[in-house]
Amino acid sequence: MVTILLIVFSYCASHHRIGLNVLVLHDFSDIFLYFTKVLHYWDKFGKKLYTSLNMGANISFFLFAVAFAVSRNFVFPYYVIWPSVKAGGLL
Repeated sequence: MVTILLIVFSYCASHHRIGLNVLVLHDFSDIFLYFTKVLHYWDKFGKKLYTSLNMGANISFFLFAVAFAVSRNFVFPYYVIWPSVKAGGLL
């Protein structure tokens, strides 16, 4: 919901580049989350591949957690927020 609001407000304020950056950064980690969910649900139906699917789901979730933390706590403030504040003359 927050991502959608950020996109809408950036469009209304004619800051399309910032809105696109927010969209890409906030949805990048979701790829790993969806892949983790697929492996987890596939694990429920496939009994022969239990260990490999479970291990794949754990690795994919770890990649999701790392991508989420890095993109939201490092890349977003330093490469989206800070340059837009400097360019907007707010400093």
